[in-house]
Amino acid sequence: MFDLIGQDEAQTRRLNGLRLGMSDREALEAAGSPERRETRTTDSGQRRETWVYNGQLSILGTLTFEDGRLVQVQTN
Repeated sequence: MFDLIGQDEAQTRRLNGLRLGMSDREALEAAGSPERRETRTTDSGQRRETWVYNGQLSILGTLTFEDGRLVQVQTN
Protein backbone atom coordinates (compact mmCIF):
# COMPACT_ATOMS: atom_id res chain seq x y z
CA MET A 1 0.00 0.00 0.00
CA PHE A 2 2.77 2.46 0.93
CA ASP A 3 4.53 1.72 -2.37
CA LEU A 4 1.39 2.73 -4.28
CA ILE A 5 1.13 5.97 -2.30
CA GLY A 6 4.79 6.68 -3.04
CA GLN A 7 4.18 6.21 -6.76
CA ASP A 8 1.26 8.68 -6.62
CA GLU A 9 3.38 11.21 -4.72
CA ALA A 10 6.19 10.93 -7.27
CA GLN A 11 3.76 11.50 -10.15
CA THR A 12 2.22 14.49 -8.36
CA ARG A 13 5.71 16.00 -7.94
CA ARG A 14 6.33 15.58 -11.68
CA LEU A 15 3.02 17.29 -12.47
CA ASN A 16 3.76 20.14 -10.06
CA GLY A 17 7.15 20.64 -11.70
CA LEU A 18 5.62 21.54 -15.07
CA ARG A 19 5.66 25.16 -16.27
CA LEU A 20 2.93 27.01 -18.10
CA GLY A 21 3.86 27.56 -21.72
CA MET A 22 5.61 24.20 -22.10
CA SER A 23 4.88 22.32 -25.31
CA ASP A 24 2.86 19.13 -25.13
CA ARG A 25 6.03 17.23 -26.07
CA GLU A 26 7.99 18.79 -23.17
CA ALA A 27 5.18 17.98 -20.74
CA LEU A 28 5.01 14.40 -22.00
CA GLU A 29 8.74 13.95 -21.44
CA ALA A 30 8.55 15.45 -17.94
CA ALA A 31 5.34 13.87 -16.64
CA GLY A 32 4.92 10.73 -18.73
CA SER A 33 1.86 9.53 -20.61
CA PRO A 34 -1.58 10.38 -19.27
CA GLU A 35 -4.24 7.72 -18.80
CA ARG A 36 -6.72 9.71 -20.87
CA ARG A 37 -6.68 12.55 -23.42
CA GLU A 38 -9.70 14.58 -24.44
CA THR A 39 -9.52 16.94 -27.43
CA ARG A 40 -11.99 19.56 -28.58
CA THR A 41 -12.05 22.74 -30.61
CA THR A 42 -13.23 25.92 -28.88
CA ASP A 43 -15.73 28.34 -30.40
CA SER A 44 -12.80 30.58 -31.36
CA GLY A 45 -11.14 27.73 -33.28
CA GLN A 46 -8.38 26.87 -30.79
CA ARG A 47 -7.52 23.23 -30.22
CA ARG A 48 -7.89 22.43 -26.51
CA GLU A 49 -6.62 19.15 -25.11
CA THR A 50 -6.98 17.88 -21.55
CA TRP A 51 -4.74 15.15 -20.18
CA VAL A 52 -5.85 13.19 -17.12
CA TYR A 53 -3.40 11.46 -14.78
CA ASN A 54 -4.94 8.82 -12.53
CA GLY A 55 -3.45 7.61 -9.28
CA GLN A 56 -4.15 4.40 -7.46
CA LEU A 57 -7.20 5.78 -5.65
CA SER A 58 -8.12 9.03 -7.39
CA ILE A 59 -7.26 11.47 -10.15
CA LEU A 60 -3.84 13.00 -9.43
CA GLY A 61 -4.08 15.87 -11.86
CA THR A 62 -5.11 17.29 -15.18
CA LEU A 63 -3.18 19.29 -17.74
CA THR A 64 -4.85 21.61 -20.23
CA PHE A 65 -3.20 22.60 -23.50
CA GLU A 66 -4.29 25.18 -26.04
CA ASP A 67 -2.76 24.84 -29.48
CA GLY A 68 -0.05 22.56 -28.08
CA ARG A 69 1.00 24.80 -25.15
CA LEU A 70 0.35 24.11 -21.46
CA VAL A 71 -2.10 26.68 -20.07
CA GLN A 72 -3.31 25.03 -16.85
CA VAL A 73 -2.11 22.46 -14.30
CA GLN A 74 -4.49 21.12 -11.67
CA THR A 75 -3.30 18.67 -9.03
CA ASN A 76 -5.18 17.15 -6.13
